[in-house]
Amino acid sequence: MFAHTLIGHFDWFARYEVYAMTMMLTALALIYATYWRDTGRSFLFKGFGALIFLALLAGDFFISVFRSRAAAQNIYLQQYQMYRFATEVFPQTVAVNDLGYVSYRNDQHVLDLWGLGSEEARLASTAAGGRFPAFLRAMTTAQDAKFAMIYEPWFEAGVPEEWCRIAVLHSLKVSVGFADVQFFLIDSNPNAKMNAALDKFSQTLSQA
Repeated sequence: MFAHTLIGHFDWFARYEVYAMTMMLTALALIYATYWRDTGRSFLFKGFGALIFLALLAGDFFISVFRSRAAAQNIYLQQYQMYRFATEVFPQTVAVNDLGYVSYRNDQHVLDLWGLGSEEARLASTAAGGRFPAFLRAMTTAQDAKFAMIYEPWFEAGVPEEWCRIAVLHSLKVSVGFADVQFFLIDSNPNAKMNAALDKFSQTLSQA
């Protein structure tokens, strides 16, 4: 837990703190059991003290638990819709930076630009060149990616200038990385097909 506190991830909808919260709450219960048996303290004082400890240790975690419904809906309105577009509406090789739902039962190749499913992309994050436009261009060209669905702010150096931003999928930010996902057409050849696919897709979003 100490190492997690120093170098671990926090505030990603409490997904990385579950084990730590479980251990700390268990330790708190054992420690507080002795305090609770202290007859010199009133029940109200003990109860108030317990609430303060819980709020300090696990307040954010419990807030995330109560927001689970909104978080699930957030995944549905963004990640699941990206999956639908990539598998049902425009089944072509796609480049993403948030590997997950888009690759689930997807017969098309899903190119990871961030590093969770690509050693080349992971190494690029620590290399001198980084995830610069030249790297994105080389990687997507080698894998023959037709389009990309990405969080553009994650690529601080920008994307290749020839990539055409063709659409933005907007949702609220609850459990996802960003509220907006930018759609880029990498290969200009299927431009007409992409436009037709987006028109078809946009009509289904109003029913989501």
